[in-house]
Amino acid sequence: MEGQNTACLRYVEQVILDTAQLYGIEEVLGASEVQLPDFPQLVGCFEGEKLGGDFVVQSKHTSPMLLATLTDFLCRLLDQLGMQPVAVRLETAADDAHSLVPMLEKLGICYTIRENDNKNNIMLTILGRQEPYGSICTEQNGVQAKVQTQKLAAWVLHNGIELPPQKGCTLAITAAKAQQALALGLARQLREEGFVVTVDETDHADRVGAAFVCRLDEASVQAGTIAVESLRTGRTDQVQLSEQALSAYIYEQTMMDAMEQVENSLESPKEFVFSKGFHLF
Repeated sequence: MEGQNTACLRYVEQVILDTAQLYGIEEVLGASEVQLPDFPQLVGCFEGEKLGGDFVVQSKHTSPMLLATLTDFLCRLLDQLGMQPVAVRLETAADDAHSLVPMLEKLGICYTIRENDNKNNIMLTILGRQEPYGSICTEQNGVQAKVQTQKLAAWVLHNGIELPPQKGCTLAITAAKAQQALALGLARQLREEGFVVTVDETDHADRVGAAFVCRLDEASVQAGTIAVESLRTGRTDQVQLSEQALSAYIYEQTMMDAMEQVENSLESPKEFVFSKGFHLF
């Protein structure tokens, strides 16, 4: 059961990140607020250091358009996981409801309204199967949206949702605080090529089952190279610190690994199950 829980959590977290990317939600490390250069300056992260932390999105803006965008993000997320119907419970003062309702209707989001007397507070609760799985609330310094990751994973497990084949984690990047922006930039570019990349401040390769791991610190940035280790072979190589060099290295090492598996299977065919194929990424 523990293995199933982990698989569900990994699946839900990947769906969260994939959906967040559609809405321009930038990944950050830890729950600290980060100023981004582009509007609407949305940042998101998983709380805590362990698998299964709630996914939190923060912004300094509180416009009705932004609130509607975040609502659409959470509703789409639940829809992507197969949870229908999805609805929103809106709790706010009458004037705020007047500005939000047209946007919710334009997005095709079902909603109910509960009025409150707190002019400076808007609360949206995202409901799937009439149970709350996410929320959005305005705060003094902006807005925060939260996805209850553990609760979603439990729903997926309870309903026997068939998980699609998942790509294993390709690269786990451990980054010191000063190098976080660089690490996230590399990760974003590598993901665009189809690699699954994770970034954290602590070593986490074992937790995510990564094929490769690298540790980004001040020394590697100054040298312009980074040590990349294959966790299958134990081999470590110095690679130029760029997305192109990392991508080329991963492709090369992965193909070499696949060819080695082929050669081993030809030498010992009884010990190799051909129906499983060869793991690339």
